[in-house]
Amino acid sequence: MRRPAARGGALKRPSVKDVESHTDVQKFSQVNPLELLSLGPICLQNGIYYGRTVHLAGELINLKNRESQIFGEFKVSGTKDEELLRLVSGRPSRLVTLHLCGADCQQQLTDETLIHAADFEKVDLKKSPWLTNLVQVGSEEGEDEMGKLRQEQERLAKAAEESKKDDRKEKKKKEDRKKRKEGREASPKKEDENLELGQKDLKSVFGETGMDPDVKKRTKMMKKARRLGQSKKKKKRKRGSSSEEKASSSTTTSSTSSEHGAEGLFDEERRLKKIWRQCPGALTAQALGEVKDSLMTDAGTMWSVDKASLPPLFVHYARTQLKR
Repeated sequence: MRRPAARGGALKRPSVKDVESHTDVQKFSQVNPLELLSLGPICLQNGIYYGRTVHLAGELINLKNRESQIFGEFKVSGTKDEELLRLVSGRPSRLVTLHLCGADCQQQLTDETLIHAADFEKVDLKKSPWLTNLVQVGSEEGEDEMGKLRQEQERLAKAAEESKKDDRKEKKKKEDRKKRKEGREASPKKEDENLELGQKDLKSVFGETGMDPDVKKRTKMMKKARRLGQSKKKKKRKRGSSSEEKASSSTTTSSTSSEHGAEGLFDEERRLKKIWRQCPGALTAQALGEVKDSLMTDAGTMWSVDKASLPPLFVHYARTQLKR
């Protein structure tokens, strides 16, 4: 004898799992591939990862056809599998490769980021916390904190590098200004002068003249004197026949020769006074150059024009030329 309840089998209340799994599950093979990218968030309850079943949620963002097999890029938003959770959380893109299995797929192909799935279910990501556990991890750790810190560190490093470059440029400019100032104050080949008590240096005596120890200033003054020394008077051609010019020239040669000579002396003296007033030291420098040429011809003495000191050429010239 058995109890009546045992004969026909006991009736039991359907579980929540049975209620959730009976409606929205669809096969990938039954959906047009062009519509898969517009599915939105989906849940894979029967995904296969290295031979074991995993649960994950996310969205298909790309599809590829390889040898009549369809593979897709799946952006994971959440998973229940611990190993898959560690793998995807270390990838900023959260992308894995999803093989859309058909009826004949043996699921033998494996890879670190390859997951096999034959069916899916459309799901609302707010339905359960695990559906978005990877999105929360990525936003909190990767973007909000570490990303901002790395950007701030890069900005500070760039600012420090630019500051160093500006300091080096400013230092180089100061050195260049200092060198130019030293070059203006003294010649590169300036020699130490042994001055006696009460004696002034050459720059104090001949500065800004044709005898200036600075080669550039001395050359500038000599060019100015040379321009002043050039005669601006032009000869005027007389109009008339050649016979009249010959006759007039023969009759006036004797009478005008002395006048031209006097006029030439007067012009020369006037130009010399003009050079003497406007270019002090230029006539002395010119005389010094002529003395140098004379001594170089007789004794082979040479004056280096790039020296800051003035050589005692007048003394040498007086001893070798004038006293003779």
